[in-house]
Amino acid sequence: MTVKAFSLKPKVTTFAILSRLFVLTLSCLSNNLIPDHNSDAFISPSNPYEKNATVCDSIVNFLFGGINRWDAQYFLHISRYGYTFENCLAFFPTYPILTHLTSRILYIPLSIILNETSVTTFCAVAINFYFFVKAAEVLYDLTEKLFKNCQLAYVASIMFCVNPASIFFSAPYSETLFSFFSFYGMYLSVSDHGILCSVPLGLSASVRSNGILNTWFPLFKIANNVFQRLSNKLKSDKRIVKRTDVIDADGSFLNLFLKAVLVTVISLAPFFAFQAYCYSKYCKADTYDIAAFLAIFAHEKDFVLPGSRYLPWCDDKLILPYMYVQQHYWNVGFLRYYEFKQIPNFILAAPVIFLIFTMTFCFVSLHMNFNIRFLNLKVESSSGDN
Repeated sequence: MTVKAFSLKPKVTTFAILSRLFVLTLSCLSNNLIPDHNSDAFISPSNPYEKNATVCDSIVNFLFGGINRWDAQYFLHISRYGYTFENCLAFFPTYPILTHLTSRILYIPLSIILNETSVTTFCAVAINFYFFVKAAEVLYDLTEKLFKNCQLAYVASIMFCVNPASIFFSAPYSETLFSFFSFYGMYLSVSDHGILCSVPLGLSASVRSNGILNTWFPLFKIANNVFQRLSNKLKSDKRIVKRTDVIDADGSFLNLFLKAVLVTVISLAPFFAFQAYCYSKYCKADTYDIAAFLAIFAHEKDFVLPGSRYLPWCDDKLILPYMYVQQHYWNVGFLRYYEFKQIPNFILAAPVIFLIFTMTFCFVSLHMNFNIRFLNLKVESSSGDN
């Protein structure tokens, strides 16, 4: 690593911090100057036994009220009350758990000036603030590790800090924690840290469902390693005519296979563990213990409580309540979003989509040699032994 690399990473940290302060300030100003949009989105019920709001609670609401909306309501609700309603099962547990634990610790000294709602909101925002900065730093390390170019790593990290979805990385959403675990797992994977990379990748699958796709990164690394060893063996001993003869006596290929199995199991275990928890809570329980105000709220909104009624997904051969909840409550499915009424949203997203495809094409075209090296493919000269 060059001296320049050491001078650029602190700049990434500084810019990440400033970008979060800017986004939070912009959110605060927008929320207090622009009228709110009336929607039928989920709003977590207020606890009637919570102490009255103080001046400090009003300050927290003034600062963060604008980002305490939409999916943030679900995450904050889960962090305080758990998975009380079936529609909450679409939101994975690690971020709410981390928010809950942090708020429980901070509520002890802060309870004098803040109520539980304010402490939970503050902790959710603070967690994302911290992990966003760490995600930007890890992205810098990952890019520099792959491309050996600290300037490119710096630009990539800065672009991450100013991405169009930046507000969701400051609001009580799970994108920030997911990015950190994903980047860190990728970094450990390309740094040859063995199965250790599957731990953060598995945690990413406990933050968002698409984290299961991250399993591909270490598996690709292992498959790439197998391909390279096979190529080297075939080149070194041209008498090999059977693929079984390539398996060496020291069992290195068997070790790679076992490594692939372990990586897959560890990476996917958190996702399926959460599905098993949902099944146990909603399909096996005949009764439920829930606060009265939550039960009343569920009755008013016709929300499904654990063990309160028959649920069709409980009889599926492969229990995946996440998929059912997404389809049932939000009509999520293959091509279901492609409706006439969504045309304004597609127009809004068009510039970013165009930029992504254009930059991807330019990158592949300009770095074809790198792509070949990354796959461990080499263009052999026509001269020489055949």
